[in-house]
Amino acid sequence: MAEITIEVSVNNLWILTSACIVFFMQAGFCLLETGSVRPKNINNSLIKNLIDCVIGAIVYYLIGYGLAFGDVNGEFAGHELFAAENFEGTTIFNLWMFQFAFASTSATIVSGAVAERITLIAYIIYSVLFNAFVYPIISSWVWGGGWLYKMDPPFIDFAGSGVVHITGGMSSLIGIILLGRRLGRFEPETVEFDDPLSRKRVRATISPTEFRPSSQIYAVTGVFILWLGWLFFNGGSTLAFTGGSTITAGKAMMNTTLGGASGGLIVFFLKHPLYDLIMKRKHDGPFKPKYDIAALNNGILVGLVAVTAGCANIEQWAAIIIGAFGGFAYIFGNMLGDSLRLDDPCDTIYIHLCGGIVGIILPSFLDQTTGVCYGADGKQIGIQLLGMIAIMAWSAIGTLIIFGGCKCFGILRMPVYAEIYGLDLVDNGVYGMNVDLAAPKIEFVDEDNNENEPSEDQMPEPKIKRQRTVQDHLKAFEKDE
Repeated sequence: MAEITIEVSVNNLWILTSACIVFFMQAGFCLLETGSVRPKNINNSLIKNLIDCVIGAIVYYLIGYGLAFGDVNGEFAGHELFAAENFEGTTIFNLWMFQFAFASTSATIVSGAVAERITLIAYIIYSVLFNAFVYPIISSWVWGGGWLYKMDPPFIDFAGSGVVHITGGMSSLIGIILLGRRLGRFEPETVEFDDPLSRKRVRATISPTEFRPSSQIYAVTGVFILWLGWLFFNGGSTLAFTGGSTITAGKAMMNTTLGGASGGLIVFFLKHPLYDLIMKRKHDGPFKPKYDIAALNNGILVGLVAVTAGCANIEQWAAIIIGAFGGFAYIFGNMLGDSLRLDDPCDTIYIHLCGGIVGIILPSFLDQTTGVCYGADGKQIGIQLLGMIAIMAWSAIGTLIIFGGCKCFGILRMPVYAEIYGLDLVDNGVYGMNVDLAAPKIEFVDEDNNENEPSEDQMPEPKIKRQRTVQDHLKAFEKDE
């Protein structure tokens, strides 16, 4: 058994406390995603977030941790510590908890990007393979003693702008491309499908106006939880709270806060003016949007992502600059995504991929030890770019194999009728929110709408009727027992 001194006890208490709070970030992701999707898909989003935890824990225990930290020593991946091998009598249990919380965070990033259209079976397959191979290999390169750690100077990613966020963001981009956009996301779209309720061929039209967040209250609460978790995500990455690590942890937390605040301000005040200026956007309605709560949410998050890599060894003014650059990366990334018609319900790729790229590049200039602004020779720039490209390539290839395989077998995307009625109803049999949702606007393809139409002098007096709801729609097609 390892010798347990006061110092060891304090350090491991810090690790376990941080692990628990980082794990609680899953609640923040749940609230953020469910607040961003339509009410008819909330249950599905919650299930995916829970799946990442329950499947991720088992897979990371069996395979992931061993690949990430099992005596890597400059190699491609680890080769021991699988299934808690040799854990007994050591403090590795504590490190496993901390690293599992990070792995589940990276996996959950993708959930928001593929929301409202991916099948649950495809997402389960992704969760298994991502936690087993995609994420652990990357974390072994940087944190497990792998080849990026062995570079001279070492690759800078203190808490995961690259390992966690570029990995999750790049995987999200691949998922979005392979899945395609949601029906009616960018322009009204009419589709025909075999309706399982009426057992007839029907036609439905979906409009972009339907894509409104279900609850900004959920989303904002989720951001506050994530911000809290991020303090321990970054501060806890010291893996110690004795000696100089006490100062480093506080410095990391302060820089994290400043980075998030800076990113939030940039996106909140500049997103819409820049959109109007560059994209020549037209507005519906009498008022132009000025103050967008979703923009503030996402600006805070991209600032937090960007500052994560360098937070332990930069000055406070540098944290503000990095957060601001993250905000601009989010805005211009969003413009590019809109131009390419990339459908990302939670702006995942703009927050995590764009913010992560900023977070990996800028420490090569602003790091107090090896940054160019502090007199270094610039070698760190090349190492940061090399590491970033390697992370992007591995996560893209891994996710392409996972989602591409699912697409080849026809199990990647939900059928059309599921998108119309909502994934909650089709997969779970009940909606996640206790609201009376408007019924989908469908018409029967094979019926003549003009048949038996009353003449003009027989038209009934117009009456005010309440909106037809989903529940009314379902009752109309209930099967006789």
